[in-house]
Amino acid sequence: MLLSLDYVLDHPQQHFFRTKQQKLEYFRDTLHISLDKLPSLELVTPTAGKHCCYFPDRYPISILPETAKQPRRISFCFVDDGIKTLGPLWRFLLRHEQLIRLLPSSEIVYVAETKRHFLDAGRMLSRAFPKLDATTVAARECPRGVEHFLGYLEARRVFEEGLVPQRPSNSHDFLLRVGTFIGQPRTISCSTLG
Repeated sequence: MLLSLDYVLDHPQQHFFRTKQQKLEYFRDTLHISLDKLPSLELVTPTAGKHCCYFPDRYPISILPETAKQPRRISFCFVDDGIKTLGPLWRFLLRHEQLIRLLPSSEIVYVAETKRHFLDAGRMLSRAFPKLDATTVAARECPRGVEHFLGYLEARRVFEEGLVPQRPSNSHDFLLRVGTFIGQPRTISCSTLG
């Protein structure tokens, strides 16, 4: 949960929903999205019995303000707090897919402390939302786009594993551009517009 708090504190320009109830009221009452399209999980508890829990993941959801270049967007954040596999990310995507597809403008932000799953997480996001416009993907965190960032991660994996990559004709330029990602926030952001 500390990584979620760090993410929220690092993005003061965004309006974050504080509770599951606020999320539910915004999507149901303000955006008029039916309950069956909202992320939910059937739970059984000793006190409440069987009931439906909306937005069970408790990850940050925020509204990005409208600018001259882009409309207001809803940002869904998945926080990798050291997971061993990407199963939790896949379940998150399955739970949120219907809602995200209904929104005119939204994004999914993958946040992690390490780079361990970035390449696979990027691929998973691309498979879940294959019709993403390349110009809207990762505009804030990856100004050159997710494909460039994923290329960097693949090159880094090859380097770290000691494999000899095929040298591109403009390798010096490639290495300079790859170097610009060092020290950047470790987030992958996929956005959809329209």
